[in-house]
Amino acid sequence: MGIIAVSDVHLGYMNPDDKKESLSNKDDFEKFLDMVDNRDGIDKLVLCGDVFDMWARDMVGVFIENADILYKLQMLQSKMEVYYVIGNHDYYVRKLKNFRYQFNFYKGDILTLQDRGTTYRFKHGYDFEPIMNEIYFDALCYSNDELGNIASRAYKVWTNWYEKFTGEGQFESMLEPAKKRLSPAKITDIELRACRSVKDGEILVFGHTHKPFINIKGNVVNLGSWTKDSEVPNTYLEVKDGKMKLKKFPGGKEITEREEC
Repeated sequence: MGIIAVSDVHLGYMNPDDKKESLSNKDDFEKFLDMVDNRDGIDKLVLCGDVFDMWARDMVGVFIENADILYKLQMLQSKMEVYYVIGNHDYYVRKLKNFRYQFNFYKGDILTLQDRGTTYRFKHGYDFEPIMNEIYFDALCYSNDELGNIASRAYKVWTNWYEKFTGEGQFESMLEPAKKRLSPAKITDIELRACRSVKDGEILVFGHTHKPFINIKGNVVNLGSWTKDSEVPNTYLEVKDGKMKLKKFPGGKEITEREEC
């Protein structure tokens, strides 16, 4: 079995200071899908959430803007299994299951794949961050950009209140660019919660925090992201012949550093 997994492409993510500037590396991701299409020995592609960014955007507009990506994903389905694990920014796509999309949509922590006696558990990872709550995920996916901006402001009020009364200062609005909302240190409480959740005999693969790493034990992988404001963008996981490699696109250079987690 060969698996490629990727997360947090955020197609539709726009610069909050310049609404005409996309902060998603869409062109690179499109080339990446072409690479996956031409790879031998890969029979599974796992999308670990936030592939589309519908927060504070017109959902229909986001899909129209990225129809070419949807087409490529559907074409890949004829060659391999394509799994879509839902994230917080694309939480709304779970409602597309009755629209005859070819993808297998998975909500929460339910996608597991077995290979050579090892269980790979794929999830987006928003549940490792206490401020994330599914109740408001849909509310941030409004029918047009103007209403979405109103929802964004309301969400920021909520996050400010949460930080004030809980002391969880690291949790800032997930609508902010990654460099602004994540601390400089690679391992935060979010990653530590992820690492503590791992059970014997399994490997956890997640995204959400935009910080690509494999831990020293080799049982936790963060897939990173494909946004222009990420410190290390365009990363993905390849599992082949029982070996895991965290790579950077283009070129496929392996990230060999390991994190204590």
